Amino acid sequence: MSTYKGPKVTVRQNFQLSAADVAVENLPSAIAASAFYVGDKENIGRFDGVGDGEINYPYEYTIHDIVDWPREMFNFYPIKVHVKSDIGNIEITDDVGIDDTGISFDEFEDFEIISSLNPKNAKALFFKRDTTTVKVAEIEVADLTIIVLSSALSESEQANIVPGMPVGLRVKDDPITDWDVTAYVESLVDSTHIKIQAPGTAAEYDGILVGTYQLTQKWDQTVVTATAAPCLLYDIEANFTANDIKEGDIVKFTSPQNPLGADTYIEASIVQVLSSRMLIYNIINMGVGRIDYEKNAVKRFDQSVAIGMNITSYSIRRMVSFSENRGYKDINTAAGVPIGAVAGDGLSFSLDVTVILGDPNITDTPEEGDIAAFSTANVAAGDRVVDLDPLRKYKILSIAKNGNDWTITLNKKARQSDVIPETVIASGNFIHLFKPVVSHDVLLDYRAWNPTEAGVVQRISSVEKLKELYADSGTIYDENELPFMAISTLGATGNGVIYAINVDPRDLAVNYLDAMNKLKQVDCYSHAFGTTDGGVNALVPPYVDNQSDPERGHERCGTLTFSEWDVYLKRVGESTNVSIDGLVIITEAIPLPVGVRRGDKIYIIDQDNNKILAEGLLTATPAAITTVLNTDIVLEDALTGTYDYRISATDPNDQAIAISNLSYTNRRIKVCWPGWFQAEGRDGFKMFPPYYYTAYRVGMDSGQIASQAFTNLPYSIVGLKNITLNTNKGSFDGDALDIIGGGGIDIQVQETAVSQSIKSRHDLSTDMASIETRSWSIMKQVDVAAKTYRNACKPYTGRYNITTKFLQFLGEVCGIASSTLIRKKILRGASTAKVNQDPDVVDKINITIEISVFVANNRIDITLNVTTR
Repeated sequence: MSTYKGPKVTVRQNFQLSAADVAVENLPSAIAASAFYVGDKENIGRFDGVGDGEINYPYEYTIHDIVDWPREMFNFYPIKVHVKSDIGNIEITDDVGIDDTGISFDEFEDFEIISSLNPKNAKALFFKRDTTTVKVAEIEVADLTIIVLSSALSESEQANIVPGMPVGLRVKDDPITDWDVTAYVESLVDSTHIKIQAPGTAAEYDGILVGTYQLTQKWDQTVVTATAAPCLLYDIEANFTANDIKEGDIVKFTSPQNPLGADTYIEASIVQVLSSRMLIYNIINMGVGRIDYEKNAVKRFDQSVAIGMNITSYSIRRMVSFSENRGYKDINTAAGVPIGAVAGDGLSFSLDVTVILGDPNITDTPEEGDIAAFSTANVAAGDRVVDLDPLRKYKILSIAKNGNDWTITLNKKARQSDVIPETVIASGNFIHLFKPVVSHDVLLDYRAWNPTEAGVVQRISSVEKLKELYADSGTIYDENELPFMAISTLGATGNGVIYAINVDPRDLAVNYLDAMNKLKQVDCYSHAFGTTDGGVNALVPPYVDNQSDPERGHERCGTLTFSEWDVYLKRVGESTNVSIDGLVIITEAIPLPVGVRRGDKIYIIDQDNNKILAEGLLTATPAAITTVLNTDIVLEDALTGTYDYRISATDPNDQAIAISNLSYTNRRIKVCWPGWFQAEGRDGFKMFPPYYYTAYRVGMDSGQIASQAFTNLPYSIVGLKNITLNTNKGSFDGDALDIIGGGGIDIQVQETAVSQSIKSRHDLSTDMASIETRSWSIMKQVDVAAKTYRNACKPYTGRYNITTKFLQFLGEVCGIASSTLIRKKILRGASTAKVNQDPDVVDKINITIEISVFVANNRIDITLNVTTR
């Protein structure tokens, strides 16, 4: 057959596979934690002082107790209530009610201004006003500081003359009402001579009235004169004016002469501050119908006392708020004030002002800011408006005046105070008005879970993004856990990329499991979790193992933390009684765990609110089965009822064993110790959660080269300083640290007891079977290699038929990947051993690569050979 072909040009196309460059896969870190609103003395409003009341929290999910919220989450930044006053911010947390909606106040809630626990010369004295006791006097010419009396003072009169007391002198032949305070007592010389502080004018006087002073017009002089109770408090060391003591403040004192008992407090409202050393307190009630009207009549002392009283201790307190009743009720047989037409479903109403102006008991008209209540029947004389049940209060927002017919608008739709169910106010209802006369801003320290982006995985590449998502104030406080942790992680990565997810902290196990499922959708690696909860920690090993399965191809690892409160626990049980000398009666004689011993810590806990009522140490090792625990607890009163008791290890060896038992025997799980640690944050020293340092550690997993071990590598915790871990420089010696490390626990240590940086004693996983499995850096090297080889080969799956040339090509691809890993110090060495077609699964290629990894130098053994020549 002829092979001839005519003249032509032939072009052949021969495609050669060319392996592309291979990039080393980085390891983005992930943070699963909770974001919080943080209030730092945040102004949440003012209490009006009309009856009991409440101010709601600014946010719904406020952490308010340790029943609904984990103990340590509550203790980290518990609610604190302050009032902002002219003497500074005063904490009143223990005096108010705290529940799931807000802060509740007693109507006369107060706070301490000054306190004198053991005054040297404080007295409660009678205030001399009765002119029948007047003594004729004159100033001694030879010494103008001496007042000479014409007749001697009685013993009771002498007892009432104290330094600093005003002296009223009536010039001879002046009217009896013309008393001038012209001098102050320096001392009582004897029964007929009084020394005054500054020279007077030589003159003859009709009389002297020691202690006289012009009192407020609210007091009835005849009533004061007739009472048998002393009403003047005197303290030679006090400075009431410098401490800004005011009318309406409440003095609280004890005296051995108190008819009600030496240890019973006398409380009385201050009517007038006479001088830096003296004040007048209330011994009478106000007029009929005004029992909720005057702030200086809130408290009174009306017990009959024969002589003045020595004061053993006293304090002066100020009400958080107080609103005086404007008198719009049945006072002294007055008819009260009804309202007119109601509009806007109770939002506004009309008022005929002529009714108010025609009442002699009412001196002023409604004003914006007044507090209003409404009742179907008027409140009788002698009854308190605030005792209406229920009491419903509203604030006047505006008043539109049209002659005598005023339209008053309230802050919300008004309902009648004395009616159930709620009923809209109506024409003819009686109005009761209160004017705030004492009012302080209420300030709140709090945390509330921030549900913004809850359960949503966010890709974070900047601090600004964290603030936008999780810090509504624009400031990331160190109590705002998720963004505060994420700042550390982001910084440790060298400002790379991390993933974050906001977890609802109210049901930890359920919501962290959901977070892990969400994180499966992104390619992240090292994880930190914002909890020490054992239930959540138990979910992490199966999560990382599942995702690291070769078929899934998402190598992952997790760093976990625990709390001493949980780890050191030996026993929880019930107690029915704790005696004053520390005998704890156990409900049931259940065998105690082996190892409960003398010196262990015991806590007595209220079952209703989970609060610790008492704590101490076991003073004797109990029998295995017992109903009594001996402790060093000392109580003023025995605890009777049913309580929880909790026994925790205090011996360092016991503690070390408990910590070492936290191991999961998993090379992808790291457990770090210690638990909570002390450091200085934005507002001073306090305890911080351990996941604050692990957040930085997981960032280092991304930011440092994979072959870099973290043993002995110092690192800082972003935002914290002056750190105290209490591990190697506190609780544990070298042997105890080896016990802990033997369980695969990564212990954080520091060079000094207080330091700015900390470091890992040994960078371990919890799988201590071999050096290869326990070395965290080896795991990371292999994981980076796996991700790099996988992504290098991935583009060539499915596109090419299996041929000898293609197998050769894949070998070249793996070779390039190996060279890259070696060049970048990820691996020590790597070579492709075999690339072949699987004999059983014909569409599968098997590749075997031999790799060698870097091993950190963890021990140096030096031998000294000593010679003398």
